[in-house]
Amino acid sequence: MPNALRQFRAECVEALGLALRVTYPDFSREAPRLTVPNSPEYGELASSVAHEIGRQKKQSPIEVARKIRDAISSKEGSLIAAVEETGGYINFRLDYACAGSLILGSTVTEGSKYGLERVTQPIRVSVEHTSSNPAGPVTMATARNSILGDALARLCHARGHTVIRRFYVDDVGRQVSILAYGYDLIKRPPPEGKADLWFGRLYACTNCAVQIETTKRKLQAPEQDTTKRAKLQRNLDEWVAVAAELETLDKDLFDKVIGIVRKQPDPEKDIQEVGRKYEQNDPRTVELVRAMVGRCLEGINSLF
Repeated sequence: MPNALRQFRAECVEALGLALRVTYPDFSREAPRLTVPNSPEYGELASSVAHEIGRQKKQSPIEVARKIRDAISSKEGSLIAAVEETGGYINFRLDYACAGSLILGSTVTEGSKYGLERVTQPIRVSVEHTSSNPAGPVTMATARNSILGDALARLCHARGHTVIRRFYVDDVGRQVSILAYGYDLIKRPPPEGKADLWFGRLYACTNCAVQIETTKRKLQAPEQDTTKRAKLQRNLDEWVAVAAELETLDKDLFDKVIGIVRKQPDPEKDIQEVGRKYEQNDPRTVELVRAMVGRCLEGINSLF
């Protein structure tokens, strides 16, 4: 079935081209550009070609546009309902009755495929969406991105493209390494309450505990000069304040995490090792991250 709007544009291009060959045969442009007017009161398509000709001929664009308009002839069954001149622009109006008949015929004939025109040269399309952060709560924006991304992927697939859906969960980097480290330290318990919020608290507790213990150990090193020691002490004081706030949110979780972190020989090295092993596709580390992310993303279901 024909595409009504595409056919309307083609008819406007043809009608305008024929009128130009009659009125201004020496005009250099072969196919004048048609644009959608800013306001529907000026029709569905418009051309500024009269302004270009007016500059070349040193004539009024309004007079040029009227001359071109008068030279445009309509065909029987055409989708062009009227051609008007407004301020030197040539405006084309769509015959909605005729277009509606074509559109309804297309919807009946094509059914669910209506509007999904297959491409002649399919390409590989990668659609990345959502990118939920396991170190923080899942939000309505996360759900929105999931819906928009999946809809875009489905549209591309329906048009004939080969679509690859990529859902990045920030599973490479320090944040997730810290979270996976803490989750493993406390023996991977099931989240308490809303999964994404619980993992967010676990990340905050683990990061805070590691920062406190690492800074304390640096302060105990004898080679630190006065300036560095003062800077480390300020840093420690800031993290202790964070710890006090975390204790008000979830004292049991924080106390459990920091109690275990204190017993580790080198928490910072262990966190770096998590990231390194994940990148090397270490089976245990990959399984740890996937288990953590899977539980974290359960928070999406609670939004619906």
